[in-house]
Amino acid sequence: MSSLAGNKILLQQAVALGAPGSYYTAIVNVILAANASSVLPAGILFIIPIANVEVQFSTDGGTTWVTFFPVGVGGSIRSDGFNWRLNDVTTGATAQYFAVA
Repeated sequence: MSSLAGNKILLQQAVALGAPGSYYTAIVNVILAANASSVLPAGILFIIPIANVEVQFSTDGGTTWVTFFPVGVGGSIRSDGFNWRLNDVTTGATAQYFAVA
């Protein structure tokens, strides 16, 4: 349960990600094959740290990719749906993220 007060959501109790009243979506699993990548959808995303997966961005429309978060490091990004991706650097992994609902 939550209520909106100005720009803040005030929770009445702790709720799981994606549950009714949660400010966040459920966790999304992205299965990556060895040395594969997956473009992230648009939105404010919170990347959960995982070994073997890095977060990359492109400043030239997808030709060149730069590591933003190295393997094993998570954080938050604001994705445009085209220029951010998860990149597996070894034998495959399941990466995870959640977003602002």
